[in-house]
Amino acid sequence: MEKAMTHTDYIAALDQMYQEHYCGGICPYYDVCFASTEVNPKFKFDYAAKVGANYSNNSKVKVLVVGQEGKNGHTRTGKTEERIEQDNEHYRKTLYTLALILCKDTPKGFSKEALRPYEKLLKNFCLTNYYKCAIQKGNAYACRDLPHTQTMRANCYRILVKEIDILEPDIVIIQGKFTPESFWAAYENGKRIDGNKTEENDSISLYRYTHKNGKPFYVLYGYHPCYYQAWSGDLLDNFKKMIDKFLEMHN
Repeated sequence: MEKAMTHTDYIAALDQMYQEHYCGGICPYYDVCFASTEVNPKFKFDYAAKVGANYSNNSKVKVLVVGQEGKNGHTRTGKTEERIEQDNEHYRKTLYTLALILCKDTPKGFSKEALRPYEKLLKNFCLTNYYKCAIQKGNAYACRDLPHTQTMRANCYRILVKEIDILEPDIVIIQGKFTPESFWAAYENGKRIDGNKTEENDSISLYRYTHKNGKPFYVLYGYHPCYYQAWSGDLLDNFKKMIDKFLEMHN
């Protein structure tokens, strides 16, 4: 019988992978990324995933959330936050999504008060970012003003694929339309379950893939937490429908 992976095991495996990839603490694509920018930016490495304290092989549903980029300089794997902050739109929408998946429940809104009963779910998932660097100009971050380099877009997916191999989630939630074709092509056995996988903000899709061990997992190409139009009306209903479809197939 396969040994069950614990929270500690996942962190150790991720840290070993990061150490091998970031030999000497520097990404192997750093020089190319730096040379491809038109300004002289600083790169803030933020590559380490966060693993919830209760995330393990014994979890009923293993959820990995993928954001676009981080800005906090995490270079060691740590735990997910265990409380939500009023002004953290990312975590509030993430917690709302976790409630839909793990509780099969719909919170009464996105406020801190509405989500407080679900805070314990923050221990039950993993969080990582597609882009493993945040670009900084001067003393302020300016990621919106300075797009990610084509080198980042072409190569950051390699680390995400390794994270997925280690964490073996049942579902990956992609929070936005930033993953390139190279990521989609990494899993050639993918099958679209529903929706359309496009770059349009109002599109959403659910795909089924297979881990190296043969177990199926699903990728929901969803909405960015700050794309406000997506979190109400028909778009939100469509998002819930995709999650219901995943739960039906997973169970």
